[in-house]
Amino acid sequence: MRQRIGSALVIVWLSLCWTSHAVSWQTIAHYQIGVEAEADAARRYQMLPDSWPSHGSLWKGFAITPWFAWTHGMQLTGRTDTVPNVPRDPKDQREPGQAMYELYKAGANGLEAYETALGFLTHDAQDKEVHYRFFRGGSKAAWKEEHQIKEAWADCMIYIGKMNGEFDEKTGKPKHLPPIENHGNAQLIAQAQERFIQSGFSTDKDQQVTITQETVAAIEQRMREAEADSKTYLGEFDWQTCKSFRRYVLNYDWTLDELDEYYTKAVNRTKDVAKKFPK
Repeated sequence: MRQRIGSALVIVWLSLCWTSHAVSWQTIAHYQIGVEAEADAARRYQMLPDSWPSHGSLWKGFAITPWFAWTHGMQLTGRTDTVPNVPRDPKDQREPGQAMYELYKAGANGLEAYETALGFLTHDAQDKEVHYRFFRGGSKAAWKEEHQIKEAWADCMIYIGKMNGEFDEKTGKPKHLPPIENHGNAQLIAQAQERFIQSGFSTDKDQQVTITQETVAAIEQRMREAEADSKTYLGEFDWQTCKSFRRYVLNYDWTLDELDEYYTKAVNRTKDVAKKFPK
C-alpha cells in the first residue's frame, strides 16, 4: 500500500516538519545522496552548481538563467505562457563537470580538482532525475508549490527518514544536522567556463546565448555566498515551518513512496557517475 501523507504514520512525521528558498534537490538532500552513494562523505562539494542563480523570482515568471543552463548541462527552451518551458538536455559535450574532469585528468591534479569535477557531475545527475518530473513546473502554482515547496518538504523527510534526524522538543531545531560546506577549485571552474564559451555551445535552443567568463576571484565569491545561503537555509530549518507543509502535502497527494523512489534513483545515478569518473 502506498504511504499517503494523510496517514497516521506520516502525520507524526509532519508534526516534525519548513519552508525557505529552494533549487532542485535541496541542500540536505544533495549532500545526503552524496553520502549514501559514497561520493562525498565529508559533505563538501555537492551543491557547487547551485552557486550560480538558477532562476528569477515569481515576479519574473521564474525565468531560468543562462547560468542554470551552463552549470546543469541543459539548454533553455523559452516560455509557456508566463513560466519557463522545461529545459532541454541535449546530451552532448556541454556538461561542465565532464570538462572539469578532462582538465583534471590532463594535469589539473589534486583532490580538490577531482572533487570539484565530481561535485558538478553528481549534482547534475541527481537533478536530472527529478527536475520538472518529481519537482514539477509548467505553471506558477507548480513552480512555487510543486517545485520549490516540495523540495523543502523533501529535505525535511530525508533528514528524518534517511539521516534519522530529530528535533529538540523545546526549540524545534534539528539535533543531528551535520556541517555542510561548499568548496571547489575556482581555477578549474574558470577553465571549464572558458572551454564552454570557446566551444560555441549555446545556453538557448533557438539563439546564440552563452555565459560571461568570470575571474577566479568572482567564482570564489560565488561559492562563499552559496555556502552562506545554505547556512541561512539550514538555520531556518525547524519543525514549525516544516509543519506548515501539511496543506500542500494533502492537496497534491505527495507520498513517501514516490519520494523514496526518486531518492533511490538519484543515489544510484550518483554511484554510476562516481564509477564512470574515477580518480
